[in-house]
Amino acid sequence: MIAMKEITRNKNNKEEKSQKLKALLITNKGLESVAVKELKEILKIKEENIVIQDRAIIFESDLNSLCYLTYMSRTAIRILILLDTIKFKELEDIKVYDNYKLFLQNRTFVVRCSRVGEHNFSSVDAEQHIAHSMEGQADLKNPDIHFLAFINNNICYFGIDLAGFDLSKRDYKVFSNKDSLKGSIAYSALRIAGWNPKKILADTFSKDGSIVIEAALYLSNRSPNFFRKEQLVFTKFHDYKFDDEYKESNHELMQGVNHDIIAMDSSMNSVAAVKKNSKIAGVEQLITARKVSIDWLDLKVDERSVDCIITYYTYPAKHKVTEKELERYCNEFFYQAEYILKEDGTICLITRYDLLPVKFAEKYKFKLIEKHEVMQGAQLLYILVFRK
Repeated sequence: MIAMKEITRNKNNKEEKSQKLKALLITNKGLESVAVKELKEILKIKEENIVIQDRAIIFESDLNSLCYLTYMSRTAIRILILLDTIKFKELEDIKVYDNYKLFLQNRTFVVRCSRVGEHNFSSVDAEQHIAHSMEGQADLKNPDIHFLAFINNNICYFGIDLAGFDLSKRDYKVFSNKDSLKGSIAYSALRIAGWNPKKILADTFSKDGSIVIEAALYLSNRSPNFFRKEQLVFTKFHDYKFDDEYKESNHELMQGVNHDIIAMDSSMNSVAAVKKNSKIAGVEQLITARKVSIDWLDLKVDERSVDCIITYYTYPAKHKVTEKELERYCNEFFYQAEYILKEDGTICLITRYDLLPVKFAEKYKFKLIEKHEVMQGAQLLYILVFRK
C-alpha cells in the first residue's frame, strides 16, 4: 500500500492519484443494499468488486474518489481507508499491523472506537489498548489523522476515518424531535420506496423534516455535508478540490419553484421545525410545509394527487393509548392515504410497529411489497412499502 504522503505529493500525477486503496463504508444495519446502490452510482464500482457484510461494505478506490464519496454519501455513517480486519475473542487479540505508519509521516493521530454487540470491555478500553500499541504522536484535541476501530461483535475493522464524525448525523437538524430519524435512514426510505424527483412526495407526519429535507437535497444534488466541508478531516492531509458546480447549475431550481415535496404535521411546532431546518439546509424553497392533521387530509389535499407517501409513522404522543385508539388512528391513516394517492401510488412507512399497519393496509387494498428491518442505534425500525 502506498503512503498517503506519496499519494498527495504530486497532484498532477494521474498514476499516483488513481492508486487503489481498500475502503470500508459503514452504514445502518439493514441498509447495506441501499449503500451498495449509492456506491455504484457515485463511484461507478461494479457489484462484483463489492463485498457486503453486516453494516459494512468493502471495496477499493483511489483517495480522491474516497474523499468525494465521503462528501456526497447519504447512506454512510463512516467511510474508512481500511488498514486491517481482525477477528478476536478478547481485547488483547486486537493487534494492528504497522502499515498505519505509512500514513502518519510526522502527523499526529487519535484512535476512536465504535462498537456493536456485547463485549467485556468499553470503547475507551479499546481506544487506549490500540493507541498504546502504536508509534507516533497522539493528539486527542486536534489530530491530523483519525484512526477508527469499528468493532462489530467479534470483528474489528481498523482504518483511517475520512470524515472524523458520524456522517448520518445531519448538521441541518438544529430543531429536532423526540421521534427524529437519522439522515441515512430518511434518505434510504426514499430510495426503497422508489421515489424520484419527478414524483409528488408527501410526508404526513413530518416531525423535524428529515425525510423531506433529504428528498430536497437529493433533488438538488447538494451534499448533506455542504456547509461543513471544512470539518471533514481528510482536508488536513489531502488537497481535495470541492466542486460546487451543482450549487450554480441548480440556481434556477432553488428559486421558489414548486417541486412537490410536501411536509405536513398536526403540530405547529413540527411545521416550524421543518421550515427552520430546511432553511439551514439551504433547501427551504423546494419544500411546502403546512399544518394538517391526518383526519383532514381529504379536505386539504386533492384526491389522487400524490405519488408517494413516505413518513415516519408513530402513534399519538400520549402516555397511555388504548388498543382501540391505536386501531382507529391506523385505520384513519390508510383511509386518508387511499384518498390522496394516485392509482399507482406508494406508501412507505418507517415505524416501530409492523403488524397493525399491515392489517389496515389490507383493509384498503394495499399490498405489502417490501419489508426491511433497520437499526437506528439500538432501536429496531421497520421500513414497510405498500402498493395497490
